[in-house]
Amino acid sequence: MKIKKIIPVVALLIAGSLSMSASCSHSKSSSEDQSGATVSNDSSVNDTLNDQIATFKEEWNKKLDKLNSQISKEEKKVKKATGENKAKLEDKLDDLKTKQKDLQQEVSDAGNKTADQWSDFKDDVSKKYQNLSENVKDLFKND
Repeated sequence: MKIKKIIPVVALLIAGSLSMSASCSHSKSSSEDQSGATVSNDSSVNDTLNDQIATFKEEWNKKLDKLNSQISKEEKKVKKATGENKAKLEDKLDDLKTKQKDLQQEVSDAGNKTADQWSDFKDDVSKKYQNLSENVKDLFKND
């Protein structure tokens, strides 16, 4: 007779235990990648990174649009140049345009970066932009 009363109590305790276990392991989980390192699958981290990427792309596309305008202005000046300088300036300008397109592609591919890569990626883009911007400003120096 006592066993019949204990079975529902035990079943209730087991069900409650399973319920607590399931609620404690919400959206945050982890797994191992190919190298064996633990990788977080926390959706809030991914949402935050996605927000940062969207903001990053918006800001950098505006900066690159301004740089494109500067390059276009310099291109008009190069077209007016004459002699040996014109050929040198055209080569420099072509190089600047190539670097600008490469940088534009990097910004477009920002969504492919992981949280671990994000800080280094932003620093790299910033350095490349700074270098490219200075080269555009210095296009006519020493020529």
